[in-house]
Amino acid sequence: KADISGISKAMDYSLRANINKNDEIGALSREFNAMLGMIESNNTELLRLNAELTSKHQKVLEIQNELQSANAELKRLSEHDPLTGLSNRLALEKKLEQAWEILSRTGDPLSVMLADIDHFKLYNDRYGHQAGDDALKRVANALTEAAQRKSDMAARYGGEEFLLVLPGTDADAAMEIAASIRKQIIAANIEHDRNPVAPFLTISIGVSTVIPCSDLTMRDLINAADMALYQVKEKGRNNFGHQVIETSAE
Repeated sequence: KADISGISKAMDYSLRANINKNDEIGALSREFNAMLGMIESNNTELLRLNAELTSKHQKVLEIQNELQSANAELKRLSEHDPLTGLSNRLALEKKLEQAWEILSRTGDPLSVMLADIDHFKLYNDRYGHQAGDDALKRVANALTEAAQRKSDMAARYGGEEFLLVLPGTDADAAMEIAASIRKQIIAANIEHDRNPVAPFLTISIGVSTVIPCSDLTMRDLINAADMALYQVKEKGRNNFGHQVIETSAE
């Protein structure tokens, strides 16, 4: 038989004292059993509430994880071109600002290249917009492969224009990368029989390089690449060229 002392030591509130007397001890036993019942009931309720709270906490954590994933996806979508998967203008501007600030302190060069698909409107008119989208993706892949370092960025700059940011890359290295991209596009041999330059898809690339300083801005760098691209187009396209940026110190 369980007595009050044994129950106290066991800390098992499901037990009951078994003292059937009509004296003071019996009355205390009944009160003790009633207290045990209340404690047992409260413990059961506490365990239920704790389990419910744990379950709700787990759901809150799951919702937080889902929100974090959703926010990360929204950020990715807000900074990437949906067709090519490359960075968009928003992400590009952030990248250029970051690279400009860092390299202006280190004194290292910053190169950008502006690439444009030659006679892309003629390609779309001839093969259709779906084929045009596929061509944009293939050019984007070539640029992604060229932007091999974590510090590099390939972005879609306009309809058929792309911009590659190459921090810490000098003019010679940038020109080698441009040559490699052009060669890769030619090797893809994407049919373009309306192209006056060649019977396949080609691109023109303008390159500019500068060591960031207070005399220049990021816009100067991009404008120089745009000028280099213009000169390549003037000379017949399907090529690449470099534009020197002049500063007030020169």
